Amino acid sequence: MALLGVRKKKINGGSYDVILSPFVFSEIMENLFSIWIDAENVQRGESPLAGKLESMIGPDWLGIVDDGTLKGGLSSAAFDREGVKTQSTKILECGILKNFLYDLVTAQKEGKESTGNAQGAYNQLPSIGPSNLVLKVKNGYEVKDLEKEAGKCLVIEHIMGGELANPATGEFGYPISNAYLYENGERNAVKSGVIVGNLFDLLSSLQLVGKDWMQIDSLITPSVLVRGMKIVV
Repeated sequence: MALLGVRKKKINGGSYDVILSPFVFSEIMENLFSIWIDAENVQRGESPLAGKLESMIGPDWLGIVDDGTLKGGLSSAAFDREGVKTQSTKILECGILKNFLYDLVTAQKEGKESTGNAQGAYNQLPSIGPSNLVLKVKNGYEVKDLEKEAGKCLVIEHIMGGELANPATGEFGYPISNAYLYENGERNAVKSGVIVGNLFDLLSSLQLVGKDWMQIDSLITPSVLVRGMKIVV
């Protein structure tokens, strides 16, 4: 819901309930979560998720599946780069970390089977990556209903992307390029700000999800309502 051609309102920095559009949530997840669940990074100790299998890292209603067989998925295929059949792999179930993504080499190191996530061009060495990461949730709401649920919130539709996240810690800081403040039933475009946080905190603060499902790169997600995110102006 871009508010174009209107005067933008200056907001104060602080803690806001925030609705992240699919574009914004996918940018954050691609730059952090996709790297975290790469078994090679886990085995090297370069992922904050190393040693956290069976730990709760999200709300108990949240599941995430990587599904290389998904009909219509942008990265669906019968086989991965190494000729392994693709599959559906549970990454998160009821908020609990269940699996990482493997190729043949990383799977052999742990005595496991590859999850079929070797990727890359034919003239490059394979690397591990998600195919179609799908949020698994039971209920979704229209964005207008997410706004009403929050009462007052910042709806962030687009951010300035790039290398603005630290996979080693999960910290991120993205300048906001298009957002509006919802308050008392009104929507006012905001001038500027930077959304700052940590992915662990973001996942644990997820409250509700929307119905506006989209696939952006590897992530299939709707808008998400997050409680208490930090905005710097």
